[in-house]
Amino acid sequence: MKLDHIRLGEFSDILLDSFNVTKFDQMLLFQLGETREHIALGADFEEIILNVLSSYQRRERTTDLVSAASRANTENQTLFAFAQSIGVAPITLVGKAGDLKPTKDQDALEREVRDTNSLLNIAQWRQQLFEVEQQVCRIEITTKLGMIYGTGFLIGPDVVMTNHHVMRSIIDKPEDRTNVRFRFDYKVMEDGDTINSGTVYRLAAKDWLISASEPSPLDEVVDTNGAVPEVNQLDYAIVQLKPGNLPVGVDAKPGAPPRKWIKLSKDPYEFDPDTALYIVQHPQGEPLKLCLDTEAIISVNSNRTRVRYRTNTEGGSSGSPCFNKDWQLVALHHAGDPNFEELHKPEYNQGVPIDMIYGVLEQDGKLASLGK
Repeated sequence: MKLDHIRLGEFSDILLDSFNVTKFDQMLLFQLGETREHIALGADFEEIILNVLSSYQRRERTTDLVSAASRANTENQTLFAFAQSIGVAPITLVGKAGDLKPTKDQDALEREVRDTNSLLNIAQWRQQLFEVEQQVCRIEITTKLGMIYGTGFLIGPDVVMTNHHVMRSIIDKPEDRTNVRFRFDYKVMEDGDTINSGTVYRLAAKDWLISASEPSPLDEVVDTNGAVPEVNQLDYAIVQLKPGNLPVGVDAKPGAPPRKWIKLSKDPYEFDPDTALYIVQHPQGEPLKLCLDTEAIISVNSNRTRVRYRTNTEGGSSGSPCFNKDWQLVALHHAGDPNFEELHKPEYNQGVPIDMIYGVLEQDGKLASLGK
């Protein structure tokens, strides 16, 4: 977890008073398994502390650093009290009143196995997932060759984002717009047997295509030899829905909570390797599914047009929203490993960073169309 700016300043001062450079480096290595030179450099100890704290804040691991510092310097009462005050040192105390000290082996039975896995608030996590369920839809397109399935999600009260390649047949032939349906709430219910058939919405009668960007031919190339998609090849389509008998934003059941929508962010997300990525999707057109991987992120390419990850998807998942562990929308899923050789095991899926799409919408003056 991170610290707020006030507690961060307190912790910085405590570290400066409690350690010197050598002891600080030993703490990082022996308690956290990290070599400080690989994290941050600095002209003096104060700058080193600043840079290390910045690194841990960015990775949302500052409380790990507090706990490690407390373990490495158990005689320091100020450091111990600070760790206790933020709840990261459930320490057994020994000694007489007024002279209490933590035991040396207080953390012996609890270990953090993976740095990238953090503890989550259950109620908050569950509520955020519940809201996302209302905002993701199955896209159904009737064609002469059969039904095409995809996934989409609300980014405005009646605006859906998905992939360009999902909507291509309709974009190319707008007169076929009545052939596409957006089915919300299509999911298996709590009893595990009942399937909610969902609520269907259609495209607006006119001006339904708000913004779109085609995919890149490189998305189908196994080895691009370092080439990356252009910044205008983001494989997205944003469309306007036509409200039915129930306005978009309200569940089919009377008295149900508002559907709301998923917010876009303009801030570039730090796709740190081996961090979590959740994908809410309709794989193979099936009822709504969640796939999560806590060590998902592989890499982001040089111009931030694609991010690769290990989270599983299937056909029909194109256009799904990708979230970090805190349910922040960070990418639009669009494709998988293009190598379909018989003995090849897929190595990645990939999506488009949301901030890149936001930048195009902002540049083209389209943000107002989303209800912002």
